[in-house]
Amino acid sequence: MRIVLPEELLGHLKTIYGDQGERIKTELQDYADHYQVKKPIAKRADWYKNMRLYCVYPDGVSYDPSLSPLRNLQLHVSQVRDIHCNAMHVLPFLASPMVDKGFDITDYFKIREGLGTHLDLIAFKRAAENENIHVFMDMVLNHVSNEHEWFKKAQAGDERYRNFFIHSKEDPKINQVINKESGVFAEYRVDDQDVEVGVPFSELAGVFPHWEQGADGYWYYHTFYPQEMDLNWFNHEVFIEFGKIIIYWSSFGFNYRFDAIPFVGKAAYKILNNNLVTYQIIAAIRCICDAVHPFSAILVETYEKLPTIIEYFEKGPKEAVQLAYNFHLCTKTWASLVKGDVSYIWGILDEEGRTPPMAQWLNFLRNHDELSLDYLSHELTTEVYGELSRFGLAFREGHGVSGRIFSLLGSDPKRLSMAFALLASFPNSLMVYCGDEIAYGNVDLERFSAAERLDTRNISRGTISADDYQTPRAMESRAVIRKIFEKKDELVDFFIKWPKPIEGTPAVFSLFYEDENNMKLLIYINISNRIQRVALDYSHCQPVLTINEADLTTPGAASSLTLGPYGAIWLRQNVGQDPVLAQPPGR
Repeated sequence: MRIVLPEELLGHLKTIYGDQGERIKTELQDYADHYQVKKPIAKRADWYKNMRLYCVYPDGVSYDPSLSPLRNLQLHVSQVRDIHCNAMHVLPFLASPMVDKGFDITDYFKIREGLGTHLDLIAFKRAAENENIHVFMDMVLNHVSNEHEWFKKAQAGDERYRNFFIHSKEDPKINQVINKESGVFAEYRVDDQDVEVGVPFSELAGVFPHWEQGADGYWYYHTFYPQEMDLNWFNHEVFIEFGKIIIYWSSFGFNYRFDAIPFVGKAAYKILNNNLVTYQIIAAIRCICDAVHPFSAILVETYEKLPTIIEYFEKGPKEAVQLAYNFHLCTKTWASLVKGDVSYIWGILDEEGRTPPMAQWLNFLRNHDELSLDYLSHELTTEVYGELSRFGLAFREGHGVSGRIFSLLGSDPKRLSMAFALLASFPNSLMVYCGDEIAYGNVDLERFSAAERLDTRNISRGTISADDYQTPRAMESRAVIRKIFEKKDELVDFFIKWPKPIEGTPAVFSLFYEDENNMKLLIYINISNRIQRVALDYSHCQPVLTINEADLTTPGAASSLTLGPYGAIWLRQNVGQDPVLAQPPGR
């Protein structure tokens, strides 16, 4: 079937690029005529709701060293299906010099050398889809490697390609670098005003944390590594190039994770939480995705203010994106785990329920990066960092902690099981990072080169072998994760509506969901290492999931629930009285 780019695309393009909108759409339609509409594996547009996403590097697992990493990834599909995940996110696999784990791309149409061939990639994807597993790939829109052909041409003096990048002939003027409560910032003097800009990788920043002088004498802006040059999205030719990239990969049926999206569509110094152009760019790309690969999904990576993130779901005639990482809930969950107080979780859940029907938060305990402590008070940041840094390593000068979940939880299997039960109890979708399902711990940083040791996030990376999956601890952990995710899948109808809190103690996450037939799912999770008792009339309740120790007892005339250390239970209630509701305690 021929690809037809919709008129809606033109509206977004004109909003961004004015009269150039017609030219952009025409050129992209001509390019799309070389491809066919990809038949989706999904039967419905909202397939991603309550998704269980498995995140993995393209060389993250190894079963047979004689096979390419992508063929080994194909062998891993059965393991992913076994724990009831229905989607996989493969971290960057495109051509790259690997300064930033593949996020520094030199060619968006080539597979990175050493990973395998394009046929290997498609064989993996076909194997995943045969198991009804949807596949996401990273789309890095903010920057390219300084070894990309566009930047090489800019350095050779080609003005056309220089305008692909945010650049300046004038030397940047920096006042100071400041370590503030909310992160590390560089203060620049811009147009007679002082402007503060966040420094994501302060450990790796140079004298000018955001500027690198090129061989042509111009200064080029970079948000992240100095080898990653930020693109100028106000140049319509940049959109045309990425439109072609999206058409190409969508024709193979990929969904997308948009990396570092709040930095896209902004001029130098990248003032966040003001995303009007960013929203239009995403909406325009969404039009292309839908035309080439119907029912495809977009996941955005952003840790901005909560109302700003919600706007990604709302801008445009329909939702620009379907999924967003729930960084706020992740950070507050770790605050609750450290403090033994679930009110931090409820404080954010109460705010996040106000999203459009098609929107989904992607909940996680940790992703492939560090655990960010943004948006916590100074006192809480200090306390959470002080506890977690005993089991991990500092990143961003104490505003984040590197490490795997199992290690950060003190290498306690019961606590890990509880944490995944907690994750599955949150509304919307969830994500697990490769290795966390088998209680894989931190890698010794000394195993890495001197340059790699500068990035402490590497302690949670590396390749996991087939033998690692066969250890007693790994098999026991996988069995528990399988049980939890299977139950989340089985009871998916309960998770359509937003949950309500049940009155309880600070150490117990107590809530209930209600399905369309007024049946209830009651959830109680003890996040502490002490026994907790809960008054509960369970005469009409049936236990459907128990993690660690959770006992229903009837001492005398009163019914009660006893939760052992890190104990959790899900109960299906058919009839009977409503649970005692509580007002969500804000933080």
